[in-house]
Amino acid sequence: MKAIETRYYGPTNHRGSRIKATDCAGNYVSIPYPHDLSEEAAHRSAAVALCEKMKWSGASGLIGGGTKSGWCFVFPPRAQGEAVEMAVNALNRLSAGERGGHVFGSCSSARDALVAAFQA
Repeated sequence: MKAIETRYYGPTNHRGSRIKATDCAGNYVSIPYPHDLSEEAAHRSAAVALCEKMKWSGASGLIGGGTKSGWCFVFPPRAQGEAVEMAVNALNRLSAGERGGHVFGSCSSARDALVAAFQA
């Protein structure tokens, strides 16, 4: 399960205030601080921006809470379960010999799909 940490950075002489969202793999995105939103909504916006950048689904259901240094957001178990279910369905189609526009042409690519599902 991925966790996304967000942190507020105040303005400098060269940049305005911003929020940086980072995952444990070092992927990150920085957005200008959206002053029209609440603190939670601002940090959530940064977490969603990272999800969009990384093409992760389920961003609308992120669960978050405040920490000493910012906020932390995680995907609910349901989103991870949906990703696993999609991978299992793809494997079932592969074992039945269906290709149906999918790129699964070998067991290794099916295995990669399962790995990606568990990392989502």
